Amino acid sequence: MAKTTAYLQSLLDNAKDGDQYQWLEAYTGDPYHYLQIKHNCGNVFELRPIDFEQGKRCDIHAHCGENIW
Repeated sequence: MAKTTAYLQSLLDNAKDGDQYQWLEAYTGDPYHYLQIKHNCGNVFELRPIDFEQGKRCDIHAHCGENIW
């Protein structure tokens, strides 16, 4: 469990905006499995770890001009 938790945390640590996100579910070991994640704007949504690693972020901010990534 510690290794899998470390993977999700490393995704946040390696992203320049990672401090604005929090994973809400435990990692299953599959980077293509959707997990709940929360952005500091309050939006909770499902995102695959692999998508976060590739730059996908909060959908609300993708359309409002506050793109920070």
